[in-house]
Amino acid sequence: MITKNQPQQLGKSTLYYFLFQRLVTSAILSAIFIYWESLSPTPFFAYATTIVPVAIFVISLTFGYLYWKLYRYTVSDEGIETQSGVIVRSSKAVQFNDIQSANVVMGPILALFGLQRFQAFTSSPEQLSVVSDGRGHTRTVHNPDIVVVLDKDLATEIAALTKTNDVQKVKQVV
Repeated sequence: MITKNQPQQLGKSTLYYFLFQRLVTSAILSAIFIYWESLSPTPFFAYATTIVPVAIFVISLTFGYLYWKLYRYTVSDEGIETQSGVIVRSSKAVQFNDIQSANVVMGPILALFGLQRFQAFTSSPEQLSVVSDGRGHTRTVHNPDIVVVLDKDLATEIAALTKTNDVQKVKQVV
């Protein structure tokens, strides 16, 4: 349950999810480096295939932990606000009255950790972007105004209440 008007830290399962993401990413980067190093006629230096992948893992996991530790979200009577970032901090806020659509996304990896991604959309033009596939075809992509990875029960409940645009019900959840 969320404490009203208090910045909340994400749960431990979200930490495990972030660290899992960083592990997969660093494993891929390490594999690319080791492959690239094996193709080189002269090695970068003798222990590069050991030191660089370990450094990638350590840096990646450290940033994953710091991102989780510094991420905050606040649910108030008026809306939802997030604060995130390790090197560059950013803050986003969405008023409940402005939310036109709220989605809950749960892929297989999020389901593994018991999480859902809450996405809130408003009518702001900043959420629209045009993407080209390089062959002359373009499409419009709707990026959510705010995204929070939460425990599945909380994300579903907040999304259901925001879809009804009933601010009083949202206040009762918080």
